[in-house]
Amino acid sequence: MLFSLGDPTSRVLVQLTFATPEQITFARRFASGFYICTDATFSTNQLRMPLLTVVTITNTGKTVPIMHSIIISEAEQVFEEMHNFMNEFMFHDIPAPKVYIGDQGAGFVSATEKLAKEDIQMQLCEWHVVENIKTMLVNSGKYSKEKRKILDELIWAYTKSESPTELKANRDALMRQLAQPEALKIKDHWGPREAYFNRAYTRRYCNLGANTSQRGESIHPVMKARLHKDLALPEVVNRIKSVIDEKFEEYERLEHKDRRESFRLQDTYAFWLLQGQVTNEAIRLIRDEWEVVKSDYAQFGQLAEDSKKYGPLESNHVIARTHQRLLEFYTRRFDTKDGHSKYGCYSEQGDCDLPVRYGLPCRHWMEKALQESASLPLSLLHPRWLLDGPPAIRFDWQLSYDTQLSPDDEAITNGDRFSNNGADMALGAATAVYDAITKSYPAEQAEVLADLFQRQTRQLLLEFEGVRRKDNAMPVELPDPVRTSKVEFKKKGKVNKRGLTGLEQAERAAKHREQAKQQTSRQKKRQRLAVGVREELEMSSNAPPTSTAPVRLQCLPRAAVDKRKRQSTSSESSQEQPSMMSNIFVRPFSSPSPTLVSSGWDSEDSDDSDNSLTQLNTQDLRSSQFETQATVILPMRSSN
Repeated sequence: MLFSLGDPTSRVLVQLTFATPEQITFARRFASGFYICTDATFSTNQLRMPLLTVVTITNTGKTVPIMHSIIISEAEQVFEEMHNFMNEFMFHDIPAPKVYIGDQGAGFVSATEKLAKEDIQMQLCEWHVVENIKTMLVNSGKYSKEKRKILDELIWAYTKSESPTELKANRDALMRQLAQPEALKIKDHWGPREAYFNRAYTRRYCNLGANTSQRGESIHPVMKARLHKDLALPEVVNRIKSVIDEKFEEYERLEHKDRRESFRLQDTYAFWLLQGQVTNEAIRLIRDEWEVVKSDYAQFGQLAEDSKKYGPLESNHVIARTHQRLLEFYTRRFDTKDGHSKYGCYSEQGDCDLPVRYGLPCRHWMEKALQESASLPLSLLHPRWLLDGPPAIRFDWQLSYDTQLSPDDEAITNGDRFSNNGADMALGAATAVYDAITKSYPAEQAEVLADLFQRQTRQLLLEFEGVRRKDNAMPVELPDPVRTSKVEFKKKGKVNKRGLTGLEQAERAAKHREQAKQQTSRQKKRQRLAVGVREELEMSSNAPPTSTAPVRLQCLPRAAVDKRKRQSTSSESSQEQPSMMSNIFVRPFSSPSPTLVSSGWDSEDSDDSDNSLTQLNTQDLRSSQFETQATVILPMRSSN
């Protein structure tokens, strides 16, 4: 809304929230009393407004979207309106979800913290927490890539701690590897928030095993397969509805498949009452717990025989202590108002997370069925796991061996109060007044109630007519396209690409800094080399000039050649013919210009002696040991 001096001047759309009747049904059946997950995506409409999706988990373990909201931004008011929408349309007469999972957006955190008074627990995505800590380490610039790999393992171990003792040990191990500034940041910022993301705490929440917001993010590709950034808002809503219709048909097929195909089990008798009544996902979750109970009970297999052999347990102290130890481990007994004890464990006393987290029995609850050689009853499983369970239940359900659904819960509707455009709701209110007039009150009071109902209905219609006229005079306007900041993308082919996460942006920036540092180092090295070369050139320019005369070719006299010939002939019998390069030697002179002399060959040594030329090593000519002026001696033709 835009206001001028307190009066509205125009109405602008800031949030469009919607849900189909099927989504309302699934939300009431599967999210009530458990958890929801929120996440937003972009590039779905021409106004560049983000699409916020709320999801939960079905009884077959699949992710299902229960609500959508096209928003201006992820502000605090957006999440408050989302909460109010769910309370009005979905959970008005049943327990609301107990856990809200999301990322670290300021709006989500602020809005969810205010909902704590309604017994709603906020849970942060542990992946986003780890990415935040890793980004901080990269931006500090103090840790090498190899060191960060070691720290990554410590950060994940700290996040995935299963108990307070393990949490303290992993936290201390991480702090010892960090510098003091980073250790203080984690202690001050994440220390008070450990209950929001650490598994030592989140395993006690009703989150159906969810630790991240991946469930919410996984639904985005399904939705965006038919959405793009050039669609108008009405077309976006219609396309989302078509996707939802197809997905809900798939959910029904999966649930019907569990009716036809039973889960393969070794102990079929223990699950005899459950097969065909609950989903295979529920049986899969409790199957391992049942095997643990049987394995531990095998250690006390001699208990019954010993009791027969040594008498009652009370008369034998050894057997009594063994039995008491068994009861202390497998049962959490508490006194009720009627003075009796019950089986089971609870999160405040035990280490099991199945009862609170999933609404399923743990080993302590199964112990009674094993002890009595009975099958596990349906009352140990939350009604959400039933294949043909009720649409919703009105009370906070608890595990028990005798819990039965009340008739009101079995007859509860799917909860779409505004079906048939709200006509059914209005008819129900009028019917309630009619029944009260005809059945509950005497004639005088019934007339007063009828007159009051008529006058208030007439006044309500007049007030609504004024609101309708005011709204028609000021229609809702679409907002301007949302301004989006520049986003760096990570390409994944020509079509699929995504924006870089904060950690990826920090690593890319660190890589650029390292490359710039290396480039600066190379430039400095080249500058130092250039200065050295310049100094050498200056020193050589100050030296006395050398001769630049060309190389002279000179032949030895005939006598010198004959002498060399006789020396080489005398050594042929004991040595092999030397190579041409071995015949090159330097004759020392007292003059500064050395002379290179090469011995020749006679006609007996080679038929091509006339055309043979001495091969010189040109590198020696360019060597700094010699001057540019030299005398090259070529062989003479033999007279023979």
